[in-house]
Amino acid sequence: MLPSAVINEQYVSDLPKGVGPEYPWDHLIGEVQIRGKPFKVVTYGSGGTCASSSVDLWNADFTEYLPVHADPEEGGMGDEQALVQLQGKPFFAEFDLRSRNIRLYGFDERLAPFLACKISMGTPRRESIRSATDRDLCEAVLAGRVSGAPIDDIERTELPPEALRIASDKTSFGGGGRHSLVGRGRLDVDNDGAPDDVGIVEYDDASGAGCGHDYRESWPVKLNPDGMPAAGLPFNYEARKVVGGDDESRLFIFRGTTYYERRSLPTIDGIPEHEVWKFTPSGPVPACVFNAVTYAVSEIAF
Repeated sequence: MLPSAVINEQYVSDLPKGVGPEYPWDHLIGEVQIRGKPFKVVTYGSGGTCASSSVDLWNADFTEYLPVHADPEEGGMGDEQALVQLQGKPFFAEFDLRSRNIRLYGFDERLAPFLACKISMGTPRRESIRSATDRDLCEAVLAGRVSGAPIDDIERTELPPEALRIASDKTSFGGGGRHSLVGRGRLDVDNDGAPDDVGIVEYDDASGAGCGHDYRESWPVKLNPDGMPAAGLPFNYEARKVVGGDDESRLFIFRGTTYYERRSLPTIDGIPEHEVWKFTPSGPVPACVFNAVTYAVSEIAF
């Protein structure tokens, strides 16, 4: 999200004695200049299913530690830390679990950290367009002037692994959760001029590991005459690739063309996204990317 202030960063197999946690998952060493003085930056990660990262600052020969954790009570499992650069100056940044809130710390004349500001993410009243291949299309999506595709809800049918080739070939896609067929219809899903038998596959999973999270996402697939996904079909593999980590999505038709809209659920880890894709015979292409979040700055002290 923010440019790094660290240069010459590289992974190392061993840290200098007395530096970092005893059993880090991985660690990097880089360099930074703070108020004209050189420092070594040690970044190390730990966790797993609820990973976090931490940053330490040391002098050039690792004999003196510079505290940067100005407010240890603010941190927590899954937080991320980094040294970033704004307006040519380095800042220590702490991101919370879902990167929804950022705390930026500057360094005073004594190189002591102080809270410069807090940045909080929110939802805009009306999203704006970041990029568009067809602005009329994107404006219509934001205004709610698009018609849904002819897809009928069906009784949920759980799909066995072989129905999606989850473990048998290069077009597989899997996960620890459940794949189900939840909708069917007939439309020109890949805009090649010929209608297709189309199904909607939904994936859902609930993980109690680490920070814990529920996942749900759905995407279109082409079907066999028996009404089941056509295993190994290139379209089905390509369609799956545009799905995010935790989305609500739909197919819709605008001016005779079929599109796929995906929007992050409020519970998503990370930054929410809102996009529209057009499926083509050669693969999906982005049609609209929206600015789905806004930021507010508070407690400005710098």
